[in-house]
Amino acid sequence: MEPGVLRAKPTGLATLFFTILWHSDSLLFRLQEVGMPDTGPPAIPDPKPWVLLREAAFGLVDGGDLPEGVPTPTHDTQRLLYLDPSAIGPAPDDQVFSLSDLELELLDLDTDLSEIGSMDIINARAVDAALTRFADGDDTSGDPSTDFT
Repeated sequence: MEPGVLRAKPTGLATLFFTILWHSDSLLFRLQEVGMPDTGPPAIPDPKPWVLLREAAFGLVDGGDLPEGVPTPTHDTQRLLYLDPSAIGPAPDDQVFSLSDLELELLDLDTDLSEIGSMDIINARAVDAALTRFADGDDTSGDPSTDFT
């Protein structure tokens, strides 16, 4: 053992989580090795459908140009506009982002962060920071008392 390094075995949920991560990487490698379909890196998504959806949604609400092939809604000779945007798509704050108890524990987050609204920037950034710390292997949350080196 190197001097100044304390080695400890993680216990409880941490052990389970890291065991799953370790074996899932090995399993994924084996599945790719034997040619299992849909296990390779994801394809780069095509943005065209999203561009068309956005153009159509805006055009239906504000009367702007619609994408080619989308018929202009009319009544007699008048162009129709949708005055209620929820008729076109969901409101940005319709759904919340939820974290399970396990995820909260692994990320060392308070239970008040279990549900985050889409417009809750401060809490979303807190979760983003916790995920970054977790991905970087810094599970101490910046606590200097846990530095054993």
